[in-house]
Amino acid sequence: MRGHSYPVGGRAFRQQHPAQRLRGLRARPRPPGRRARRGRGVHVAGLLEDLAGIRLTAKRVERAAEASGTALAAAVRDRAALITARKLVPLPPAPLPDKLYAVIDGTGVPVTETAGRQGKGEDGRARTREVKLAVFFTQDKLDKDGYPVRDRDSASVIATFEPAAAFGNLVRAEGIRRGAGHVRQFTILGDGLPVSKRVQA
Repeated sequence: MRGHSYPVGGRAFRQQHPAQRLRGLRARPRPPGRRARRGRGVHVAGLLEDLAGIRLTAKRVERAAEASGTALAAAVRDRAALITARKLVPLPPAPLPDKLYAVIDGTGVPVTETAGRQGKGEDGRARTREVKLAVFFTQDKLDKDGYPVRDRDSASVIATFEPAAAFGNLVRAEGIRRGAGHVRQFTILGDGLPVSKRVQA
């Protein structure tokens, strides 16, 4: 039974998976960095075997995840195209919130495949790739100190490596789907960087 390992002060401590607690099993320490060396596919394959008794190779897990992700991304793009072209008109959410917020940003994430992309380092090599992010959410209530509190389960997230124009279409479609044209106030929060400006325009 596997859990998650966290290096703390040069030692590795493990967090038990819920299934471990149910079965009365104890988590064992794992040396720092071992999980990273094993790879995500191996980690997921281990979870499938532990929790469901299904034994798959890491490569098969990785191929399935890649295929599923590619199919989902294509479906999201197709739906966004239909929505922005007004060929698919989502019904406004019910109940309709008073305000809707969208936070837009972009950041670099480490990648291993950077061929053909210019980097910012002295050697010109790209070690990161820009991922564009948008989060839509509502917050109509205040806490005891008067600060707004995001409504539970109200967030929907967009994350893509696609160019700003394609990202903008995804954001516009999600705004329409979330009822941006029907709420009293729709607010877009961005940092003023090129990605945010192009999308907001």
